[in-house]
Amino acid sequence: MDQEKIKYIDNLIDNLRVISYTDKEIESNTTFLKLKEGYYTLNNNETIRRESVIRRVGAIDAVAMFAITNDKEILLVIQPRVALPTETKVDIELPAGYIEKDEDILDAAARELKEETGYIAKNMIKIDSYYPSLGYSGEKIHIVLSLGCEKKYEQDLDKDEFVSFIKVNIKEFKYLLENGYILDATARLAYYRTLEYLTNNSMLNMIGE
Repeated sequence: MDQEKIKYIDNLIDNLRVISYTDKEIESNTTFLKLKEGYYTLNNNETIRRESVIRRVGAIDAVAMFAITNDKEILLVIQPRVALPTETKVDIELPAGYIEKDEDILDAAARELKEETGYIAKNMIKIDSYYPSLGYSGEKIHIVLSLGCEKKYEQDLDKDEFVSFIKVNIKEFKYLLENGYILDATARLAYYRTLEYLTNNSMLNMIGE
């Protein structure tokens, strides 16, 4: 990118930079998430009021696994998502979960994959990270490509966690993605980033592409 344009963008960022703020937790009886409100002074001397959502316990970051089995199939989970404005409130997603405090990203990926599917990956590679909802949350999701997955255990779910899992080939994954079965952005981004990674490393044969 042109250096003058970069300088222009940097100046815009600096103008809107938060230079001071005060925030506090909004009282609620929620057990998983808490709401905070705050006033933020910008470098342009304007003050804005914003609300944010954070976890009550542990780290806020999460991990999602694009998991490919030895027989070139992709692991997906099916679970209720009550915030979905659909009739069923059920989504098909990648295996995923929150990273515990001080837990390594790849360790969290291995743990969550095992808990939700019983599969163990031979190789795990972090291929991307992104912030899905910066309007109200600082949650960061790490996408981990999990290769050589084999079934070794049974699911190990929490008492109030209801998750089914399936295996699909790449054509079936595309169908689910294009026909409203897979609705979340993480699975879509992970699919394209995985294709990019496998293409760049001459590994497309791992998903039969």
